[in-house]
Amino acid sequence: MNEEEEIRLTKLLMNEGKYHLLPSFFRTLIYLKKMKREFAVVFRNYNDQDLQNVVAEFNTFCKGEHPCYSGRSGTALIKFDGSKGTKELRIRDKH
Repeated sequence: MNEEEEIRLTKLLMNEGKYHLLPSFFRTLIYLKKMKREFAVVFRNYNDQDLQNVVAEFNTFCKGEHPCYSGRSGTALIKFDGSKGTKELRIRDKH
């Protein structure tokens, strides 16, 4: 899935209020980062469409664009995109 397809899919999912990842998953990543722990994220799924949805939502979170962690409407701005010394966690096609 290229970046353009990912953006389209993310907008579709978020506009419909459909989320595939639990907020506690995101809070766990934030906690691990604050504790300066090394970690990796691995998604495993047998349904390709669900996995694409999960990756799109996860990448949206990493870019700081997820509605729950975007810095808008009183939410915290969280990024895992490699900017300002943050860990790069975005999933690309080659992964």
